[in-house]
Amino acid sequence: MHRKDRVYEALRSLSAQRPTQSSVLRRHRGFNAEEVAERAEIDRTNASRDLNLLVQEGIIERIPGRPVLFTMKATTTEQETNKATAIAQLSAATTPAPPAVSNTI
Repeated sequence: MHRKDRVYEALRSLSAQRPTQSSVLRRHRGFNAEEVAERAEIDRTNASRDLNLLVQEGIIERIPGRPVLFTMKATTTEQETNKATAIAQLSAATTPAPPAVSNTI
């Protein structure tokens, strides 16, 4: 197995342990090169290099910031599910409750 494959498997493994959440907290969306390097048992600079190659190949996503985070690319089904969940949450938060109906005559 090539090093880049080990890096990909490490990120995939980390992502499986902490499923993607539509969290506001950025740190819950991905993993930094240090975390991936520890899982793949390689140097951080090599992990960072391979993670950036995987981003260029369109296999994973990069979340800019400090530290830079990396995450598995969401599949179309996951994106649709996340979008539907977000819309449902927004609708529930903004839709007023229906008026109470009284059965008294």
